[in-house]
Amino acid sequence: MGIKAGIVTVKNRNNSISIGALVLMDELMRNNVDVSVCDYKKAFNYTHVLVSMTATDDIYDIYRQCHKHNWAKRPFKAFVGGFGCQNPLALDDFIDYAFFGRADGIILDYLKDPEKYSEYSFNLKSPQKISLRQVSELYPHTVIYGANNSKWKESFIGCPYRCKFCHYSHNRKYIGNGNYVNDGISTGSKEVMLKDICNFTEKVGRVTAALDGYSERLRFMFGKKITWDMVEEAMDTLASFKGNTYFKLYNITNFPTETEADEKEFIEFWSEYTSYTQKADGIIKVDIFNT
Repeated sequence: MGIKAGIVTVKNRNNSISIGALVLMDELMRNNVDVSVCDYKKAFNYTHVLVSMTATDDIYDIYRQCHKHNWAKRPFKAFVGGFGCQNPLALDDFIDYAFFGRADGIILDYLKDPEKYSEYSFNLKSPQKISLRQVSELYPHTVIYGANNSKWKESFIGCPYRCKFCHYSHNRKYIGNGNYVNDGISTGSKEVMLKDICNFTEKVGRVTAALDGYSERLRFMFGKKITWDMVEEAMDTLASFKGNTYFKLYNITNFPTETEADEKEFIEFWSEYTSYTQKADGIIKVDIFNT
């Protein structure tokens, strides 16, 4: 009997699937496997069903949907994986196998014989110590994703930074052979350190960095030693090149001990920076993403 694979949509991604799941879908299609996107109800029309966890709290909706649609009596093999797959044991009544790390390059062989890959995967009824599977080469094919049929091709692997507040870094730091595990797939621009932006010698059209804290006090408390002088120097560097620069800046809010004074410091910096005039050849559009 051949494989008919379904990849379940994720609620927190507007009922679409993640880029990591799209990569697996693309690889299966290139191997002539019958694969398509489905929901929890239609999963019963498939032989193998993949569920992707992009965030750790996805487990709540996955559990609710699996229970609602009676996956406990499923006739298919069910698999869970993804960047948010941290501790899936609560799903043991609904999911057969959990995979940790990246499955591209082996996904078809894995679906045929998951026990063969016990180094990275286990049956949820009998969990064991595992490693996270990493890759050293970029996914070589272009993938079409999103409502606008955007084209994506992997240009970097995972995140090289080890921020203390990031549970992905914490859980992946010493798993397997003791090396830092770097297994993510992202559609965004590669994140650069603010201090490195100050050393740019040529224009970069799109830049992604992280501030991660309303104030210097908060950032230093959680290991992000970024001063406002460093932020200002980075902005001045980007503005020194002719043309427009899109600057995406991630910021984490609601840290322990965070107060209104920290928020005020944040607002005052950006208000003062944008109000003073300085001769600059370029224009920066700054989008701050608070999480």
